[in-house]
Amino acid sequence: MRSEPEHSEPPRIVSPGLETALEHFASSELLAAGKVNIIALDAVVERFGGRWTMRREQVHAHVHAYLDRHLTDQGYYLRTSDTDTLICLPDMVRHAAQATCLRYLRDILGHFLGESQLGDLRIHEVLAISGDGVVAQRVDPMDPRVIAGAAAQSAPRIIAPEAPPPSGRAVHQWTPFVSASGRAVQVSCELEPVYELRGLSRIGVRLLRTSTYLDEGRDLTPEEYAALPQRDILRIDLATISAGLAGLKAEAGRSKDPSIILPVSVASLSNLDGRAQIVSAFKEARELVDKGVICQLCEVELVPPSIVLATTALIRPFSLLVVGQVKDCTPHRIQQLKGAGLQGLAFDCATPPTDAEFVVWARPRIAAAHSVAKSLLLYGLASTAQARLAAALGVSHAAIRRPRRLEAAPREAARLEAAP
Repeated sequence: MRSEPEHSEPPRIVSPGLETALEHFASSELLAAGKVNIIALDAVVERFGGRWTMRREQVHAHVHAYLDRHLTDQGYYLRTSDTDTLICLPDMVRHAAQATCLRYLRDILGHFLGESQLGDLRIHEVLAISGDGVVAQRVDPMDPRVIAGAAAQSAPRIIAPEAPPPSGRAVHQWTPFVSASGRAVQVSCELEPVYELRGLSRIGVRLLRTSTYLDEGRDLTPEEYAALPQRDILRIDLATISAGLAGLKAEAGRSKDPSIILPVSVASLSNLDGRAQIVSAFKEARELVDKGVICQLCEVELVPPSIVLATTALIRPFSLLVVGQVKDCTPHRIQQLKGAGLQGLAFDCATPPTDAEFVVWARPRIAAAHSVAKSLLLYGLASTAQARLAAALGVSHAAIRRPRRLEAAPREAARLEAAP
């Protein structure tokens, strides 16, 4: 990292629990090149005065939505305090990045204040990131180099591909992010093979995601996830897809999978902006597989069937199939989905300790699912023996917890191997 210059400001305060998230911005190369800057909302806080507490979440929601729409493909950001948002623009040089951040801030301030004065445009170039906070220095919006950077942004340019982050981890704009509650959330996912059970042929992969609170290092509970506001759920959906597609691209050496199953919440598809972003992600995923995308609507049992039906109609043109993932998979809940327009249902196996208990658990759920949809996907099977039982009970597709045994010899896997 660059050493702190004498004319830098005191470190800017960072909200607790963001240490891991800040690592994405702390690369010495990014800092030395001036690619990391802060846009500060001090002017909005000052102008709102006593109304700030009441308007805070509305302001932050607008900032996040604005940056999601306007950031470059390689750009990413993180809200670090009530007033500060870090923005990294790896594909820009120093003064072009500063000019871009100034434009972002001017637009945001214009939305809330009508017009902004020169002194309201508080942009800071980040010099160092440490446990004490973010060390930065104020950018002069009238600096001729910044003005020239703004002019250069409007001209056609060729961007050289950026080297991967020093940490070796995939970095993208969606994760980690700061939720509406002020807590940093990290989203990751695994690619899990899914098989058609009649011949045990691989039909593609599904994204098995994990959402984690960075301050506690624990996963969100289903209740915490359900309580998130709509914009946070959308960010989790987009982060999941982005991470999954990065995983597929990393496996470019092997043949394409037939399909990919992408989990999306009904809430994310319920507004025009969220739906447009999801559809764009689906189109990108379509290029990475042979046949297409399967849309998996999450927790559909919590939504009226009429809403599910409307949602499936909107997303079906962009999907091979639309299936509903049922968390509360009691037979009664499953049967309530009749008429919801779903082409398949998916639920997680409870993995009882014995095969006999598996049959007792699975039989009524499978019977209920067949009254709703033609296809049934069962995730989390504990063994190939359970795959045999599931197929006999009428399950069409499944994911097995130890998929490497199946992937090692996919053409011979129809025998389901003798090992449990």
